Amino acid sequence: MAAFILVPLPEILLLGVYPSKAAVKGMALAFLGLLVLNAGLTSGLGWGGPYLLAAMVCYAATIFETSVFAKEGEPLLVGIVQMGTMGVLSLALTLGFERFRLPASASEWAMILMLSVVCSVFGFTLQPVAQQGLTASRAGMFSVLNPLAALLWGYLILGERITSVKALGAALIVAGLLLPAVSDGGSGAADR
Repeated sequence: MAAFILVPLPEILLLGVYPSKAAVKGMALAFLGLLVLNAGLTSGLGWGGPYLLAAMVCYAATIFETSVFAKEGEPLLVGIVQMGTMGVLSLALTLGFERFRLPASASEWAMILMLSVVCSVFGFTLQPVAQQGLTASRAGMFSVLNPLAALLWGYLILGERITSVKALGAALIVAGLLLPAVSDGGSGAADR
């Protein structure tokens, strides 16, 4: 997900906080890594392009607002409210547009519990706690770990091959993440 590129915009426009030169270079490296990692996967955005761009904007806005509220209030409560809101809205949309059915097998229940508890509740509830000490731009950079995790799990679980191009893309992403941490202590804050 390339939403991390959009996160600095509200920081600049609303807070007057500019990313450091190292953070900008890190974002550029990570974005290049994403392009290399995904080379050859698609010939264009197609009809899903506007949805992808809308998702990027929404995710960038979520990272920014989480950063603001985590610093101003109780970060764990911010995560609980976010997850509760998402749960209520998801249930309402499901009941409104889908045929409701409970999982039929133990493996379906296990998958749903794993995705909801581990991937959503655990991750997104604790994200504001982890994010309270970072700028929104730096926190957004960690979203670039998702494609790396997909690459790693694809290799470990599905036996997918990691080509030299994918390895180069992964290396560029890691370099992009490490550059601001090494250069300005990881804050990603404006040069002072």
